[in-house]
Amino acid sequence: MLSSQIEGTQSSLSDLLLYENAETPGVPEDDVREVSKYVSALKYGLKRLKTMHELLKKRCVLSVTTVCSELGVSFPSAIKTLAHLQGLGFVGEVSGRRRHRVFSYVPYLKALQAGMGGLPG
Repeated sequence: MLSSQIEGTQSSLSDLLLYENAETPGVPEDDVREVSKYVSALKYGLKRLKTMHELLKKRCVLSVTTVCSELGVSFPSAIKTLAHLQGLGFVGEVSGRRRHRVFSYVPYLKALQAGMGGLPG
């Protein structure tokens, strides 16, 4: 489903709440169902993000296989997640390898370095 598909839907928050409580919204049900799917996907993504953040706090250095086993995701999903987090500057690749890469939680390590007087790490 393309993100542009939600454009043009005619649905308000009250319509969404009515739909989710099995009541009839005042707009086409297909529109509200579409918005409801997006809300569900957003909730799921936020839950997974929180789980990933908890993992990073617990293990500031981790591998792709660690992400797979701890989060219960596939290898490709773990790679994509780490790539997105790396692009955002939250994790950095520290092993220098193409296979069996290891990532660190950049903000955590920066805070540790700052607490140590900015010593190189």
